[in-house]
Amino acid sequence: MNNLPQFSKSISLNKVKNVFQEVLDGKLTREEASNWAKKLQQAEDLGELIYNPKTDEATIWHGITYLLGIDLPNEDGSYLHNNEDIATFVNPIK
Repeated sequence: MNNLPQFSKSISLNKVKNVFQEVLDGKLTREEASNWAKKLQQAEDLGELIYNPKTDEATIWHGITYLLGIDLPNEDGSYLHNNEDIATFVNPIK
């Protein structure tokens, strides 16, 4: 699939929400979304991630951390977070 947004060290809430939506729409795999989030985590760990706007930092980071685990499997081989879980998580994000 690989429709990931271009990686940038500047991240907005809209970009994070779009990744969630693309997973729900089947345009991105969960693994692709998780890998994208891992790049953002690495940039954060290096102090290089820029939150745009800065006032959304906590909400943006919360979305990134959810995406980090979006591909985690259950014992039965299904995903830990189903599409309904993802939609419920992302819906209240403004």
